[in-house]
Amino acid sequence: MRIVFVYGTLMANQRNHHVLLGSKFLGNGFVYGKLYQFPLRNYPIFRPNRSTPNMVIGELYEVSEQTLASLDRREVLYKRKAYRATVDGHIVDCDLYEGLKYLPFFLAKNISSKRWDGTAK
Repeated sequence: MRIVFVYGTLMANQRNHHVLLGSKFLGNGFVYGKLYQFPLRNYPIFRPNRSTPNMVIGELYEVSEQTLASLDRREVLYKRKAYRATVDGHIVDCDLYEGLKYLPFFLAKNISSKRWDGTAK
């Protein structure tokens, strides 16, 4: 079993949450970075940002190796990376899908809210 931090369409009440069915919800938490959204794409992309640490709020799930493999196949614009999330004041080691570096982030809109709700704000 692995712990995964999700911040977009995989969160509860979002369109791809069904991929996590059977996974154990561990709680809400946050990581430091930035969310972006590309024009005509209704999903966020996370990038680390150490110079301006912004909180990105998401959810943590304990997932099976089978679910993790499914996520790896599905998240083609992302690379799974080891990360640390904060949950209830505790640091939790987890995996997070980070946007690939070669994506044209200069075309993307910075999502100013801390939690993605299905739209870029």
